[in-house]
Order: sequence, then C-alpha cells, then structure tokens
Amino acid sequence: MAATAPDPWRRHRDGGGDLPAGGDDVARLWLVETGGDHPELLEEIDGLRLADPVDAVRQVSRDPALDRRLDLADGRRLTALEVQDAYLDVVRRALDGAGCSDDATQQVVERWSSVLRRLATDPSSCAREVEWVAKLRLLEGMRTRDRIGWDDPRLAAMDIQWSDVRPERGLYHRLVAAGAVERLVTDEEIERAAHDPPTTRGRTSGALSCVGSPVRCGRRAGIRSFSMCPRTRPLRKVPLRDPLRGTRAHVGALLDACPDAQTLVERLAQG
Repeated sequence: MAATAPDPWRRHRDGGGDLPAGGDDVARLWLVETGGDHPELLEEIDGLRLADPVDAVRQVSRDPALDRRLDLADGRRLTALEVQDAYLDVVRRALDGAGCSDDATQQVVERWSSVLRRLATDPSSCAREVEWVAKLRLLEGMRTRDRIGWDDPRLAAMDIQWSDVRPERGLYHRLVAAGAVERLVTDEEIERAAHDPPTTRGRTSGALSCVGSPVRCGRRAGIRSFSMCPRTRPLRKVPLRDPLRGTRAHVGALLDACPDAQTLVERLAQG
C-alpha cells in the first residue's frame, strides 16, 4: 500500500489487490471495502510491513495449509492469517474510535472475522466465500477422482478454464449455476446498475458518456476526471475528484437540460 501527497480523495493501491479472476462476489466486496480510503490507518499498519511483499505473495500462493511464516520488516515472522488478524484488529479499533457503525462496514468486518476463524480451523468451510478455496476443492476433486498428480496437464487446463470469463465456459459460472458459491447481487441488479449507476461520481461519468453522439464528440473517461471535445469546441475537462459528489441532486438537472455534448460543454463553460 502506498500513500501520496495529502489529498482527501487520493487512492491507495495494494499490490495484491487484483479483482478475482472468477468474479466471486464476496471477494470483490472485501477488495473494495477493505481497500477503501482510510489514511488514518496507514501509520498503524506500517508496523505490519512485509520485508519482501512480492516474495510473500509467492509463498502464500503456494501455502494452502496457511502455516508458512512470512518475514516482516521489523524482524517478526507471522503467518498470513496472523497478519490478517493484526490488520483486522487495527481496523476494529479505528472504527470503534471513529464511532463508525454503518451496515456496509459492519458487514465487511463480520465477514472478515468469520472467514479468518474458519480458515484457521477448517478452510474447506469457506469454499462458498473464498475463491482460492473453491478452486482448490475442484482441483482436489479431479485429482482424487482420476488419481492424477499435480503435474497432470488436465489440472493446468482446469486452472485456465477457471479464469474464463465467458459464462458458458468458465468454471466459476458453473459453480454459480450449481449454487456452490455465494452471490451478493443478482445478474439483474448488475445489469440495472450498468444503466443506472449508484449515486457516486460513477453516475456522473456514465451519464457524460451517454450525452450526444460519441462519433461527434471525443471522450476520455478516468477515475478522477472526464474529458469531452466536441468538434467545434476545445477540450473541456470535468473534474471528478470527490467520489460522493455524483448524485442526481448534483448533476441531474444539468444533464437533463443538455440534449447533446455541444450544449453540455457550453453550459460547463458558463460555470
């Protein structure tokens, strides 16, 4: 995790924070919520800095028993579960101190704690929530059924097929159809959000993308800004720094009043 210059809306990137290959809902929830902007926690968790983060990720990925100890920068050696427990303790204390008790945050903390407890005692019980456990269960099932070793090419093929995002081919989607993994949202909710995004800056960016004809207006969307360039106007950059200032109350009237990108840019130029 890296911090930049003081900025209330700066983003923190975790080197291990890629989206789950299979599309697991619970894994995405943890990634988004535990990777949120909480600069007040950075100092406390600095004591958990790994001596070699890249090597630690490599070791953990080869440790389904979860008992391999990792070297920390301060000389301690902790397992991945012990590191996660320490992170969870820091987050709990920070949330208690801030009086934070919203439902979404509490849901994440409760799930986090529950999964860590079960991973320590019975990892297979987490197969519906933890992607790598679900994947390992499939691989172990094939090994047992076909009496093959880990070097069998059929396991390598299954590994590739797990990450296939096509619903008709990906193994994750087959698990979903069988009810073997937990879903937090339905396909219908996802489709609806794609056309009617939540009330954050994502709504603003999405609405700007739909104004007028994309053929006649050059556009470039980013996390923190949206640029538009109609043919008869210079480039206009719309800042989107505040993730919470994208509700319909903020921009709905302006967008409704602009039938095309040209009109929108003119209105933006007027302030």
